[in-house]
Amino acid sequence: MPPASEAAMASPAAEEPDALTYLSYPTSPSLSNLTGAEFCGPAADHNAALQSLGRPHVDSFNFMLGDGLAMAVRDMEPVEFSVPETDHRVKLQMHECAIERPQLASNAVAEERRVFPAEARQRGTGYRGECKIVCRYGTF
Repeated sequence: MPPASEAAMASPAAEEPDALTYLSYPTSPSLSNLTGAEFCGPAADHNAALQSLGRPHVDSFNFMLGDGLAMAVRDMEPVEFSVPETDHRVKLQMHECAIERPQLASNAVAEERRVFPAEARQRGTGYRGECKIVCRYGTF
């Protein structure tokens, strides 16, 4: 059996971090990091991985409002029913559907009527737009 190395024979206390390391943590709140010269605005180059974290969600949402909604409308079967008073049959089919961009009400006093997601989160309100549907119908 080979002899044990000196590092393996060292006492366990030598492997522990210095006790002063734990004392370097702040003991009270401080704004010292906010007053430095390097803290004056966003960095010139952002971390690409962090910037792209939300991209799949945004892309999915945009697809749903555009092509996804149009595909859903195309997949919907027309509804046929009869009107009992006239014995006519009616065929109702959804033709188009669009969700408008969120905006303030028309009676609101504001220079900018558009609403952005961050603004809706800060206000604690919904981020919703008006849904407009065009239907076609026929009788036979």
